[in-house]
Amino acid sequence: MSAKRKKQKYILEEIDAFDARSGLKRCSIPGVGVSMGRYKADADFWRDRSGVLVVRLSRRGYVHHFVAMLVSFKDIPNDKMKDFEICIRDALRKWLYEGTGGLYNAIYDLLL
Repeated sequence: MSAKRKKQKYILEEIDAFDARSGLKRCSIPGVGVSMGRYKADADFWRDRSGVLVVRLSRRGYVHHFVAMLVSFKDIPNDKMKDFEICIRDALRKWLYEGTGGLYNAIYDLLL
């Protein structure tokens, strides 16, 4: 029996590092963090001037920058931010569990 794949909601596309002080605005949910023992992973959310959501994920010195969007390639509206935050929280937990190399697996499994 095959496992049913959940419907894709969000897309994260890795981008070059950005400086959050260069005109980005914090989102209504500014970020989320999870911890497992002494290890911690964080996600911070901003919008650029055109409303595009950018995300920085960090864990133990590893930092990754992404642009986030709906699977339809539209911006994630504010009323979907709570659901997006829950998905990111789950991805961070999986990243902590799988180790530093597990970020892309976490994103693929939980966001796509």
